[in-house]
Amino acid sequence: MTEQRMIAVNGYEIAVRIRGDGPPVLMGHSLTFDSRMFDAQVAALQDKFPLIQIDLPGHGDSGTPKEYFTLEEIADDLAELMDQLGVKKAAWVGHSLGGMVGMRLALQHPDRVSAIALLNTSAEAENPQMRDLYHHVNETSRGKPSDAKTVKFVLELMFSPSFIANQSDDVAPYEEMLFNPKDAEGVYRTAHAVIWRTSVLDDMTALRPPALVLTSADDTSVPAHHGEAILGKVPGARHIHLDNCAHMSCVEQPDAVADALQSFFTGTPNWSEA
Repeated sequence: MTEQRMIAVNGYEIAVRIRGDGPPVLMGHSLTFDSRMFDAQVAALQDKFPLIQIDLPGHGDSGTPKEYFTLEEIADDLAELMDQLGVKKAAWVGHSLGGMVGMRLALQHPDRVSAIALLNTSAEAENPQMRDLYHHVNETSRGKPSDAKTVKFVLELMFSPSFIANQSDDVAPYEEMLFNPKDAEGVYRTAHAVIWRTSVLDDMTALRPPALVLTSADDTSVPAHHGEAILGKVPGARHIHLDNCAHMSCVEQPDAVADALQSFFTGTPNWSEA
C-alpha cells in the first residue's frame, strides 16, 4: 500500500510516497525528473524494505522555496522533512542531484543517515567549462526547454544513444518531464543550485555511514571518475560499476541497480535500527 503525502517544510511542501513501516530508505532523484525514476527499484524492493520516494524541491508534486537556494539548504530541508515524518534515522539512495543532497544531509546531519547509496553522482564542484555551458542552457530554457535541440542535448546527457534509439517507450516519460515540468521555475532554481554548487569532496573523509558508490561506463553527464574520487575519500565504501550504461542507470539497467541496492542494504548491519 502506498501513502502519498504533502509535507510542509520551510514555507513550501515536499511530496512523498511512503511504502511500509519502520526506519525507511529515502530515495532522491535526478535533476529535471522526479521520484518516478525509482519505480522499477521500488517494485523490486518494496517487500524487503520500507521505502519513501521524495519529489525534491522544484520537481514533481513538490513546491519550491521562494528564493534561490543551495544544495546545503535542501539538505537541511530534508532533515526537517524527516522530523515531520517522525523519522529519526534513515538510509538514503540518491541519484545524481539526489546523491549530491544526500551527501550533504549525511555531512550536515551525521546522526540522521544510517547508510548511503550514491548513484552516478559527484562530490565535486562543476567543471568550469561545463558549468558555463550548463548555465547558458539553464538561463535560456528557464527550466522548460522550448526547442527539440535542447531536449535532445539533455536526453543525450542522460541516456546512451542505443537506449534512446531502441527503448523509446522507456525514454518518452522523461522527454515529457523535460518539455512539460510541473514547476519550470522550480527546476530552473534547482539547476542553478547544482550548476553553482561547491565541492564537498574533501569533507567526505568525515562521512560516517556505510556507503555504496555506483558508476556507469558510458556516463557523460557525471563520468565515473567522480565516483572514483568519492571512493578515494571514503575507505570501505563499496563500488558497483555498470558497463554499457549511461547516466540514468536506474532506467537503463533497473534490475542491476535494484540488485546492487538489495545487496548493499542486506549486507549492511544495523542500518534499519531507529
